[in-house]
Amino acid sequence: MGRWATLSVGLRALVLQTAHPVVGAGVAEHSDFRDDFFPRFTRTLASTLRFVYGTPAEAAAEGRRLRALHARIRGTDHHGRPYRALDPQAYAWVHATLFEAVVALGPALPGVPPPPLVPALLWRVAWPPIARYAVRVTVPTLPPAYLDRLGLASTSTDTRRTSRFFARTARIDRLLTSRYRYLPAAAKARRQADTANALMARP
Repeated sequence: MGRWATLSVGLRALVLQTAHPVVGAGVAEHSDFRDDFFPRFTRTLASTLRFVYGTPAEAAAEGRRLRALHARIRGTDHHGRPYRALDPQAYAWVHATLFEAVVALGPALPGVPPPPLVPALLWRVAWPPIARYAVRVTVPTLPPAYLDRLGLASTSTDTRRTSRFFARTARIDRLLTSRYRYLPAAAKARRQADTANALMARP
C-alpha cells in the first residue's frame, strides 16, 4: 500500500465494491463519478491514505467525516429494496474489497472528464483506448463467480495481456527509487518512521 504501482489494482476493487447491492445502488443514485471521475478518485485516494498513513487523530477525524457524509445516503433501489450507506455489511464489503485487491494482485506487481492540466481535446482522443485497455486488463483479475454473474468471459489472450501489464508495472516500480516509488502521503509517513527508528536506535 502506498506505492504508485498499487493504483493499478484500483479498478478491480471498484468493480467488486459495486457488486454489493447497497453500494451499487448508492453509487448509481448518489455518486457523481461519471462527470467528476478524477477529482472523485483523488478524494477517495486521499481519504484512504489518511486512514493508513495519518496520525491516530487524523484517521479518527477522517472516519467521523466519512460517516457524516454517508449518513444522508439512503433510498430505494430498482428492486424496491431500501438501502442506507451506513449498512454495516456494505461498509465491511468496501473495506474487504480494498484489502482483497491488494492481496490478490499484489504478487503481480510487486468518457470521463480529463485529469487536471490535460487539454480536453487531447483527452477526448486519448481516453477511449485507455478505458478499453483498463477494462481488458481488469476483467481477467475478477473472481470467476463474478464473471459468470455478469456474463463476461476471459480468454487466455486476455490473461496473457493482464500478466504483461502487471509485469511491466512491477519492472517500472523496481526501477524507481524510494523517493518516487511512493505516493506523497506514504513517502512522508515512511520518512517519519525512519527518523523515529533512527532516534530509538541511538544509544
